[in-house]
Amino acid sequence: MSDETWEPRDVHWTDEEMAHGSSGLSSTVMGWWEALRRGVSEVVWWAMDPDFRLVVAQQWLHDNPAALQDPAAGGHGRDELAAALAVERPDHALWPHLERFVLRALREATDLGDREVGAPIRSRIVAPGVEVVDLIPLDQLPVDESGTHI
Repeated sequence: MSDETWEPRDVHWTDEEMAHGSSGLSSTVMGWWEALRRGVSEVVWWAMDPDFRLVVAQQWLHDNPAALQDPAAGGHGRDELAAALAVERPDHALWPHLERFVLRALREATDLGDREVGAPIRSRIVAPGVEVVDLIPLDQLPVDESGTHI
């Protein structure tokens, strides 16, 4: 079948794929997306990969070097402070500043606004332990006669 004649309804999902779409990684991603939309930073931050949290904290410190001079930094260097901020449930005094940055940066990066999105049943494996789940704006998908996005 060529790409020109492919129709989404031509795909026959297995029971495993259907279960994955409703309770697996796609469901987790949709929960994370909803937390980001609502500004529930604790969920957004906690669900992020620990290495990614560290990178985000390092980026924030790079962009805001004055944070290292803040009395709340306790004289720690950039790496120590980034590690202290990158924990699952930060209680550091500088966390509220990083928290605002995280929500703003992720919202800008996704650039989907308040559009309703969905996640495909299949993820894309890009490396060991790393899968990508694309968020698809539902207004870009066709709708079948029953009102289901296909």
